[in-house]
Amino acid sequence: MEIAVMMLLLVICVIVIIGMAILFFIYQRKDRKLHEELIAEKAMLEAVFNIIPDFVFCKDLKQNYIRFNKSFLDYFNVSAAEIMGKDDTEGLGLPAEVARVYRERDQQVLSEVRPFVIEEYVPGADGTVLFCETIKIPMLKNGRVIGLVGIARDITQRKMMEETLKHTVEKAEFEAATLKAIFDSIPDFIFCKDMNLKYTRCNRHMEDYFGVSEAELIGKDDAEGLGAPPEMVRTCNESDIKILKTGRLTVAEEFVPGADGSLILCETIKVPIMQNGEIVGLVGVSRDVTERKANEEAAQAASRAKSEFLARMSHEIRTPMNAVIGMSELAQRDYGTPEGLEYISGIKNAGVSLLSIINDILDFSKIESGRLEFDASSYETASLLNDVLTIIRIRMTEKPFEFVVDADPALPRAMIGDAVRVKQVLFNLLSNAVKYTEKGFIKLGVAGERTGANKIRLTLTVEDSGIGIKEEELPKVFDDFARIDERRNSAIEGTGLGLPITRSLCLAMGGDINVMSEYGKGSVFIATLIQIVDDWRPMGDIAAMPMPHTGTQRAAFTAPEAEVLVVDDFSSNLLVAEGLLAPYKMHVFTCLNGRKAMKLVQARSFDLVLMDHMMPEMDGIEAVAAIRALGGHFAELPIVALTANVVSGMKERFLANGFNDFLAKPIRTAELDTLLQKWIPAAKQQNVSAGMEPQSTQVAEPE
Repeated sequence: MEIAVMMLLLVICVIVIIGMAILFFIYQRKDRKLHEELIAEKAMLEAVFNIIPDFVFCKDLKQNYIRFNKSFLDYFNVSAAEIMGKDDTEGLGLPAEVARVYRERDQQVLSEVRPFVIEEYVPGADGTVLFCETIKIPMLKNGRVIGLVGIARDITQRKMMEETLKHTVEKAEFEAATLKAIFDSIPDFIFCKDMNLKYTRCNRHMEDYFGVSEAELIGKDDAEGLGAPPEMVRTCNESDIKILKTGRLTVAEEFVPGADGSLILCETIKVPIMQNGEIVGLVGVSRDVTERKANEEAAQAASRAKSEFLARMSHEIRTPMNAVIGMSELAQRDYGTPEGLEYISGIKNAGVSLLSIINDILDFSKIESGRLEFDASSYETASLLNDVLTIIRIRMTEKPFEFVVDADPALPRAMIGDAVRVKQVLFNLLSNAVKYTEKGFIKLGVAGERTGANKIRLTLTVEDSGIGIKEEELPKVFDDFARIDERRNSAIEGTGLGLPITRSLCLAMGGDINVMSEYGKGSVFIATLIQIVDDWRPMGDIAAMPMPHTGTQRAAFTAPEAEVLVVDDFSSNLLVAEGLLAPYKMHVFTCLNGRKAMKLVQARSFDLVLMDHMMPEMDGIEAVAAIRALGGHFAELPIVALTANVVSGMKERFLANGFNDFLAKPIRTAELDTLLQKWIPAAKQQNVSAGMEPQSTQVAEPE
């Protein structure tokens, strides 16, 4: 019994052992198969891992590399052994700054236990730098962070394409915005229509004028969108349809009503819009030509005025020319007789009249062409005023009226500006008053108002008791070529340019000119201009200046061998000087500034020079200094200051600056006679009888 049990137990043990052996064999075969499968899967994963073109790597908690793919090793040109267990600096040799940035980002992944997507520059072994999109995720084992995995994808080309696309889009947006800005800034009406004559676009100017927005106008025609009247709609539709059918540009003028009830004349250009060779609509540009049309009409009126002016100038110029030619023939016939002298005097008067006409035309031509020049320099206020008054008083001697001068004595003693142009304004206003006043009075007022630290506004007021101006003709007083009350004033000489020129001069000098008048009772012209103050000391009183003696008294002596030079920047003053010197029979030369005077002095042997003070280019004091500097006989040449500046101390100033004597303007014959006898050499003087008539004066102008 015990043996049987023992045998049974033995059999059971054998069966168990055999079973276990069988099971072991079965499991061993399964394990080997699983192992083989795992090896195959690992090989496959390794192959995939290494074939991935992205850079794949793993780091431990110390941020040392523990795994990497072939793309990673190839890009950085390192082996697995060289990088295993090393960080970015030691393993890859990356720059310290780059390694620092990578380390900070890795630490952020490990500490925050979350994925990060980063765009970063990655420098390679051969010096290339790629722009990569890197994904970094934490590695976990049993819920614990043991490192990180990174996958870096080269997106350099994509980034370049994105940048290119971005720049393209930005450029397109900029161009669109630019075109929109241009479209909206153009002060013309710009619009587009489709084939059904419905608006598809319009610019801001059109929105503002018609009081409608582009959004409200799109999809509507002229009647619906603009509320245009039927006649305008019909005309526009006919024009639009013609363009859409023929494809030809059209230009037309049309009246366009606005939202505020205004009506303007527009010139509209319409052209077809082409797409793939087909007409798909039209674009129109309408320009407001209302003002241009008005200007064209004004230009036509101006052209007619110029034609009338040329016809008048033909008469004005021919009249003195006929006098010059006719009297010249008479003077030749009656040479040496009293009648002959009268003919010569008539020739001179006609020549002066002709010169005035030519000067007006030349000045106007310069103003029209923008070539009128201003030469600013310092001038004595009293001298400038007296220069003008000298000439005007001579012209007034032929008419029985009172001339009153009210010049503020507190005006600055010296100012800076173009003295010639200031004289021209004064002279034109006073000459105009003399021309149109036969009796009564002429008043000149000169005042100043300080407008800054060194500026003053001069106000020149000329009032007369002349024929006056009709109210309806006042607006034309300063128009070019205008002649006021032509029928009544046809006998009065003039170009019709004096007042327009005066206005242009005032405007150029920062001022203006206005007129008030009552027909038949007189006129008041008020001109203003800005000057810079050179000396704020008061000018003093010039109202008491005596009237010049205009007759040519018979001289007590002559000097036919003497040569005298007169220098003055005001041509009328030269004419006066010539007339006063004529009885002495000397040779008289003239010029308009100190620089020309120097050339003449060196070219001829003058016995006396009469030199004005304030002149352009080179004034009297500068010219005398330059002449004296020549040395030799030039140091002894008699030079007399010829000036209207008679304020206290001026004579002493001239004498201290090389002048020999002083002669005040207006020139008195007795003072001139004394001065000539003093400075003309006695050898060249001849005593004459009181009845001897003066002879003509020789005058020359230097080149």
